Amino acid sequence: MSLVRRIGEVPGLGRIAIVVSERGVVAVEVHSWVDQPPMRHRREPVVDADHVVIKAVLGHLESYVFRRTKDFPVACDFTGLPPMTRAAMEAVRKVPWGQTRTYEQLAATIPNATVPVVRDALARNPLPIIIPCHRALGHGHMGLFVGPLATKRSLLRIEGLDCTAVPDKPAAGASVRGRV
Repeated sequence: MSLVRRIGEVPGLGRIAIVVSERGVVAVEVHSWVDQPPMRHRREPVVDADHVVIKAVLGHLESYVFRRTKDFPVACDFTGLPPMTRAAMEAVRKVPWGQTRTYEQLAATIPNATVPVVRDALARNPLPIIIPCHRALGHGHMGLFVGPLATKRSLLRIEGLDCTAVPDKPAAGASVRGRV
């Protein structure tokens, strides 16, 4: 079985590659995010081709950027992801549009999860925007993000949130065990 990938252009986000399987969306690769981790959780060959799900995802991304939609009603294929990563992604996917949660709040909803595990899982999210890891914040700071923090702020601004007063990093000496 092969994965299918197609690159499209989304206003405000630029060139984006969408990777799908027969089960759903596997990865969203934003080409302007030079530090975005590569898709490592799948080993199948990837072929470049058109796919109805890819076209739909690109349309949903454009609608999201222009505030015409708040949801991504697409199936996601989490095959190959560690169980805790999947749990963190499912937890943040439940955070409503225009709201945020701290890593601590998200970890509290997942049995046996810790704040660092949730934070690190979301920082490697292979499905950014669709799985809204931008809605996860550190305790008193922006937290990590799979792309640039400026993009995280932009995505939150699209959702009507003003995070200009939220610092990028925790204040010096403010780290408390379990609160990252």
